[in-house]
Amino acid sequence: MARADLKREDALAFEPSGILSKYEPATEPTPAAPLSKQKLPAAAPAPRLKRRARNMFPCAAEVAMCDSYSAALDALRDNKVDRVLAPVHAGEPCLECGQERNCKKLTAWAALLYTIPRRLQIHVGMWTCGNGHIVRYDGAEDGLFSTSPETVYVRVFLDAVLGICVIGRSTIAPESEYLTSLLRNTGAYKEGEYGQARQLLSDACGQFSETLVIPDAAFT
Repeated sequence: MARADLKREDALAFEPSGILSKYEPATEPTPAAPLSKQKLPAAAPAPRLKRRARNMFPCAAEVAMCDSYSAALDALRDNKVDRVLAPVHAGEPCLECGQERNCKKLTAWAALLYTIPRRLQIHVGMWTCGNGHIVRYDGAEDGLFSTSPETVYVRVFLDAVLGICVIGRSTIAPESEYLTSLLRNTGAYKEGEYGQARQLLSDACGQFSETLVIPDAAFT
């Protein structure tokens, strides 16, 4: 075969007799092209709602608060009363400046509180401190966690999701799907709400985990 008939991209070494050499030719390494120094566009930071820090391990008083909502549900059911709590839930001190609410006017609305047994309608409010800061409800003082103006979760429920994540070595999404199936069975989620229920819970757990203060004892 003539040399001209060899159509290969890599160069071949031949001996003077025309026989293909068994030794590979020494080739100089091709210098790598310099990387272009392009400035990447700065990603816009996601808006964050300022929240109160929480202990990773809830104290007995906080657990008792969470249990009180289940007890209220039972009492309302036994008395055949609508599952509605009249008192308005609102954050007391301002997160920005620490000013207390005292008797400042509240803007209140109805929200759904999700517990493991069922859901409960509560009233949530926000107010404006003397320095102009809007104080939104985050639930920390009541053993709750507000994930949106209309959706509030009992803390122990979110703890259960994170606990299953650790034990099962999994992510929040499948554990949220597992527990929302429990809520569907108990009637905590109403008809037509199932499609977004898992995503709501998953988002709440993600936001809740960012507020936790993890002590050294958690690693022992």
